[in-house]
Amino acid sequence: MWPCLLLALALLTMVPSSHPVPAPCHPRDVPAGAAEGGHQFRYQVVTKLRTYSGAKRYCQEVLGGQLASVHSAARNQELLNLGRTHTHRSLWIGAVTRCKGWQRGSQWEDSSPWNYANWAPAQPCRLFNTCTTLSTLDGLWRSKVCFELHPFICQY
Repeated sequence: MWPCLLLALALLTMVPSSHPVPAPCHPRDVPAGAAEGGHQFRYQVVTKLRTYSGAKRYCQEVLGGQLASVHSAARNQELLNLGRTHTHRSLWIGAVTRCKGWQRGSQWEDSSPWNYANWAPAQPCRLFNTCTTLSTLDGLWRSKVCFELHPFICQY
C-alpha cells in the first residue's frame, strides 16, 4: 500500500513549472577537485530546498550542469566535506534507482558509468523508483522518495 500511496503523491507533485528557476541568494561555489574520468568539474551546494526534479532542473538551467555524480571514495569525501560547510541536511546527488519489471538498478543521471557506491546498510530501496541523498552526518547514501525537499550539489 505505501509504495502506491508514495507513487500517487509523487505524481501529484510533478506539475511542470513554466517559471524559470531563480538563482540562489547565496551560491556556494567551490573550485573543482581532481579530474575524475577525464572531466574536471566545479561543484556548487545549493541550500534552497527542492524536490529531486527541481534540483535537477536548477542545475541544468542555472549552471548548465547536473546533479553531482560520485565515482570514488575521495570524491564522496570531498562532497561530504563541502556539504557539511553549508548544511546539516542530506543533499540530493544525481543517482536514481529504477524498478522496471523484475529489473532494478541504480544509475547516474548524467549517464556516467556506475563504478562506485556508498550505500547505507539496507540501501538502496528497490520497491519503487527512488532518488539518492548524501548524508552530511556519515557520508552514506540513502534512497528517498523523489518529492522530498532537500538541498543539493550541482556539478558543472
